[in-house]
Amino acid sequence: MSKKVYKFKLAVPFSFYKAGQYQTDNHWKHKDIININDFEILIVISGQVFIQIANEKFVVSNHDCLLIPPKIRHFGYKSSPINTEFLWVHFYSNGLFNVLNEMDSGKNQLINQHFTLFKFSRIILLFRQVLDSANDPDSPLIATNFFVSSLALEISKQSMHYSTIYNNRMKDSSRFETIKNWTRIHSHEKLTVKKISDAFGITTPTLNRMFHKYLNCTTVHFINIIKIEESTELLLTTDITIKGIAYELGFYNEKYFFKIFKQIMGITPSEFRNANPKTYLNNQTVDPEISDPTRI
Repeated sequence: MSKKVYKFKLAVPFSFYKAGQYQTDNHWKHKDIININDFEILIVISGQVFIQIANEKFVVSNHDCLLIPPKIRHFGYKSSPINTEFLWVHFYSNGLFNVLNEMDSGKNQLINQHFTLFKFSRIILLFRQVLDSANDPDSPLIATNFFVSSLALEISKQSMHYSTIYNNRMKDSSRFETIKNWTRIHSHEKLTVKKISDAFGITTPTLNRMFHKYLNCTTVHFINIIKIEESTELLLTTDITIKGIAYELGFYNEKYFFKIFKQIMGITPSEFRNANPKTYLNNQTVDPEISDPTRI
């Protein structure tokens, strides 16, 4: 995690500039560029993006968020793995912002320059709203401005949560963080409480107590949440059938997947996919060659 934190005063909505979803081909690197007045948020769905901002290098991996400020040169210093996929959005802050070396208190919106999102499915949903609104000719610009502001608010919320976790990692929760990360990495397998506890040499009651202590939920519920988060990404960003997604994520059968998905999301996988039908993958109409409105 970068130590830099950007503080925004969101007295009025941010102004949307441009956005899209991109999947890399072979030897792709981020272009060498300086944003004139706009910020860029880059969110990696899968793979890695290697970006240098001024003299600082960043490795942006799965579910990471990177904030790129205006007026600073940034470029890809290394090629991304083929088929790396990420979301990007440019916006104007419409007000003062400050750069801090750590989180502070107050009512301002704070965003770490680089951190890992913990509710990724929510970010995906909010980003789809931005893209749908931006590419709907009947949607007023003010609507897109509000959507991008909502996205930024959620990112700020998750950024502050991440900072709390990050600062406590050296305490007794560090082992639990390792367990959570291991569970996420193995989320495509048929996970059980016993399988996780065996992997860490602890008893299942001990593991369950840890989840109750730190997350106030059962181990099984956490397993289901991360599997459903993974499924929402696949529903939105791939054409894999629902049966195929259930199989890929290690659910016992499609019916059980439907049941758990509806319990957590409130709708079925089919309803979720149909509610978000548009894709903007490598769409040239929304890719960066758009005039900066502040310079027109």
